[in-house]
Amino acid sequence: MKRAILSVACLLAAAPAFGQERQQGRIPKRFIKVELLDVGEFVPFGDWEAWSVHLASVTCVIDRVRFGVTAADMYTAIDFWDGTVLLPFHVGYNIVSNPKATWLLWGAVPDVHVDAIGSLWKNRDTGTWPPSLVYSPTIEVAGCCDVDYYGFGAGLRVGAYRSGVIGYGQNAGLFAELRIRALTFGIGF
Repeated sequence: MKRAILSVACLLAAAPAFGQERQQGRIPKRFIKVELLDVGEFVPFGDWEAWSVHLASVTCVIDRVRFGVTAADMYTAIDFWDGTVLLPFHVGYNIVSNPKATWLLWGAVPDVHVDAIGSLWKNRDTGTWPPSLVYSPTIEVAGCCDVDYYGFGAGLRVGAYRSGVIGYGQNAGLFAELRIRALTFGIGF
C-alpha cells in the first residue's frame, strides 16, 4: 500500500513538470510510434497494381534512427496475384521530423525518412489456419513522407523491392505506395 501511495505521489509531482516542458516547446528525442491499420494502393512499376493493408506496426525512434516490426503486410491485385509477408522488420533514418503534441500523444507533421524493410517468411495462402509459412526473403528500400495527427494520417513511399512474394511473375522492381492511416499515435519520452 505504501508503494502505491508513493508511486501516485511521484506521478502527481511530475505532472506539472511534464506540462511545463511541453509549454516550453521541449520535444522528446525518443518515440514509440504505433500504427494499428494502414490501407493503400501499392503500384509496382511494370506489374499489376494492388491494394495493400499493413497491420499493427510498432516503430522505435531514437534521435534520427528508426527500427521496428509489423505483424503483417498484405497485398492483393484481384485475379492476378496476392501475398502476405509476415513479421517484416524495418530500420531507417529520419531526414526531417516535426513532432507535434496532441493531448498526451504525439503526431508528426511532416515525417520524411528512409526505410529498409525486410522479412523472411510469407503465407502460402492455403486458406488454412494456422497459416502455412514459406521461406521467402524479401527486401524493400524506400523514401517515405508521412503526416499524422490526432490518430489519422497519410504517407507516400517510393522505392525498390526484391521479393519472391510481390508481383505476378516479377520478383524485383520499383514501386510507389500511397497509404491512409487510422489509429496511429506516438508516445514521446
